[in-house]
Amino acid sequence: MKIEYINDLKKSYTITDSFRHNNNLLDISGLEPPSKTATVTSYPFMAGQVCTYENYKARTITLSFDIQSDSRNLEKEYRRAVETLSVPGWLYIKTNMVHRKIYCNRSQISSSTKQGTFFQSVVIQFTCDFPLFQDIYEYTALVYGETPLLTDDSQFDCMFSTMSNGVGEFFNNGSYKLEPKIKVKILSIVNDELYFDLHVKNLTANKVMSLVNIDLQSGDELIFDIEKRNITKNDQDVISYISDDTFIDGFYFEVGKNDLQIYASSSALNFTAEIIASDLYVECIY
Repeated sequence: MKIEYINDLKKSYTITDSFRHNNNLLDISGLEPPSKTATVTSYPFMAGQVCTYENYKARTITLSFDIQSDSRNLEKEYRRAVETLSVPGWLYIKTNMVHRKIYCNRSQISSSTKQGTFFQSVVIQFTCDFPLFQDIYEYTALVYGETPLLTDDSQFDCMFSTMSNGVGEFFNNGSYKLEPKIKVKILSIVNDELYFDLHVKNLTANKVMSLVNIDLQSGDELIFDIEKRNITKNDQDVISYISDDTFIDGFYFEVGKNDLQIYASSSALNFTAEIIASDLYVECIY
């Protein structure tokens, strides 16, 4: 196993289980699904209760490891670990089975020196306010257009089928609903039209995002950033063009297969559309 921590100051610290980086990972916990909070209600003349709301609580990940060095450099190595791990940042976990990351908001560190040795024992607890793991790398996959699905030998968990009657299949292979970016690239306009409506529909979740009467030209690039609740055209905010029935915070992809439809108000508009995302997971068990 390899643990890499990159904090918000871009400083990194690596922990392995082989003293390859002057340290040895002893134990890691907190990788299982986090606990949940729930609100329930009961009704007269009905046995039991009904859950009206539930959500995952913050996650705590605990790392135990030894730092090994000579007497001169042991304190220096320990200080470097503390200075790096005490700043919020991304925790990367890499094994033969999984490659995932999670953002750590806070940390608590304790240590002790093993008598008669050149080892410093360290225990650190990370608190992750957003308790879900995600893939280390984003993937980009075509959902509408004629561009080949893959341009190299890369393999992704997320795959797409051929569009049929304007409907494509998007597979979310994570274990939690997904709020990705959707990028629409305008290729050409075959007449003199300037203003269009553009619709993005998840037929499975019954969710839709629509831009109304927006001016588009060949080469324009639209980004629907669902997680950040924003839509841009060529890096300029165009959120004012959304329809009255569009609620970006309600748009997501279910776990498993999603039927997706992207279309414009006029066939004169030629475009491609792709999804940029990292799948989310409730655990990092290896």
